[in-house]
Amino acid sequence: MKRLAFLILLLPLAALAACGGETSPEDDVTEVANQILEAKSPEQVKVVCQELITPGMLRSVYGGELARCEDQPLNDDSGIEDPGEVGVASVSVEGEKADAAIVTTGGSTDGNDGTWYFRKTGGDWKLDRIGDDFLRTSFAISIRNVDQGVVSYEPMRKCMGREVEQLPASQIRGFMYKTMRGDRQAALDSVLKIAGACPRPMAEFVANELATRVLAKKEVTPAQILCAKKKLVPLLQVTDLSSIALGSGDYGDATGLALAGLIAGVMKQCPA
Repeated sequence: MKRLAFLILLLPLAALAACGGETSPEDDVTEVANQILEAKSPEQVKVVCQELITPGMLRSVYGGELARCEDQPLNDDSGIEDPGEVGVASVSVEGEKADAAIVTTGGSTDGNDGTWYFRKTGGDWKLDRIGDDFLRTSFAISIRNVDQGVVSYEPMRKCMGREVEQLPASQIRGFMYKTMRGDRQAALDSVLKIAGACPRPMAEFVANELATRVLAKKEVTPAQILCAKKKLVPLLQVTDLSSIALGSGDYGDATGLALAGLIAGVMKQCPA
């Protein structure tokens, strides 16, 4: 999952300044937030990574690697058909720290709201941390919108949606940071760990995949395929084969043999 799309709702600070009057700290924080939200070109993204986020955020999200930040910008909306509009609803400043309420309206990411935290460093405001509330809603919305894989299976989608509401903030943060820096395998492993709390729908999905990918290619009847699906589910639940199969994507030798043995045993119970 990539970061959700952002469009600007508020007037640019430059326009305000042109009308006369000095800017407030709240205006300055809003301007930085807007620069991050609207950065599109490689040059704009480079400015965000090099000048508008703190070293602490670069370390925690991107492992301190500027190249990763520039390759995986915070506002990357590729793959999102209707990202909606995102803007700064309000800013609260206390000394050299500030937080901004970010809200998303419309589109498939409607409701992706939460807090961004800023810190004044060397006289400039920089994004220091994306709030856990924003990360949690981002994760929940990604589950709501995914259209392939195990999470797209509706019973799994509902189960994982409930799980995300209860997950510790540290676990949500760990998954989202892996996703944001493009660490796909680590992110997948994290998702499967969460999916492990939904063993029944995960087993149903894998049973259906096995029936589609394996049995449907053999000379078996539709009734046998249906029988096999039903018998595979409880067997997959008591083994770890569901998560192993999903995690490998392309079954390894050991996993493939185990699954083949499981299917062979089930087919003996599903005569033509």
